[in-house]
Amino acid sequence: MHGQFIIEQSFPNCLWPKGTMDYLVKSNRLRFGCHVQKRSGLIFDETGNLIVCNSLPNFKIGKFGKDFSTPEDFKDFWYNSDLIKLYRKFLEYPIQKCVNCDENAVCSGGCPLQWLAYNAKKVLV
Repeated sequence: MHGQFIIEQSFPNCLWPKGTMDYLVKSNRLRFGCHVQKRSGLIFDETGNLIVCNSLPNFKIGKFGKDFSTPEDFKDFWYNSDLIKLYRKFLEYPIQKCVNCDENAVCSGGCPLQWLAYNAKKVLV
């Protein structure tokens, strides 16, 4: 019997010693699943509110039928300068190491919520 597993990583890749995650990345068993950094996904709650992240269900940024109803309305909403500023603020790194890191293209610095829970200077090696 053979099994396979996939790890969904929410910390920055550089948190681990160099090479530790290489096998998992090369064998396609490591995922950095957050859509927030690239704004590449949408999450709606049960009442049509658009939320940033399913871990922040009360952080509503818009509502279908109120802030947008058509694809054109949504495009105007999504590229609104206030919403872009909100995402930029939400995604600020607390440490410069992640901004200049070679691994950033892979992990995007990990889950933004992790930055709120941990002191980056104590966690990152």
